[in-house]
Amino acid sequence: MRFDLARGDYERLYLLARGEDPASKSARKCIAEQYPIQTAGVVVELRTRGLNVDAARLDYLIRTGAIPEPSDKETRNRRWTPSEIDRAADHLASINDYTPCGLARQYYNINAGQDEARLQAVLSENPHITRDHLVMVILPGAPGVDLYNPVDYREMSTNEQVAWLSAIKQHQQAMRTVKP
Repeated sequence: MRFDLARGDYERLYLLARGEDPASKSARKCIAEQYPIQTAGVVVELRTRGLNVDAARLDYLIRTGAIPEPSDKETRNRRWTPSEIDRAADHLASINDYTPCGLARQYYNINAGQDEARLQAVLSENPHITRDHLVMVILPGAPGVDLYNPVDYREMSTNEQVAWLSAIKQHQQAMRTVKP
């Protein structure tokens, strides 16, 4: 099981307009126009997808042969196609090299695409809410048969907000009393 955003989920959730059909001609054109991208953009994409990487790490993986070098080397900077980015993603996922968010999804057996789609939908439906005021609800799946735990989000109750703000205030006070 993987805990990073798949190519299709990434394109649907981050590259296309909300609700646009990924199979449409305009969507395919929109995505094609965004590639190839330089290494800095690849790092942003892979980290957004939940993988732990930076430019130096990509260079190291290429030098050691863990991933092939991108074919577009016309300029000083490498330019990556979606399939080349996906090969890097496959390698990083195969060694469970996830960002903290990806590791949390792995720990809780959460599908990244379902999680991110649900989060974006809840935020879109409730523009008055920020991520800080959402509570993640993890429903049971069945990891033994490769069934991810579905995720939903709800707004914090008033009591939960009071407890959360109180915990922040207590932590801030404790930090002021500790002098370096």
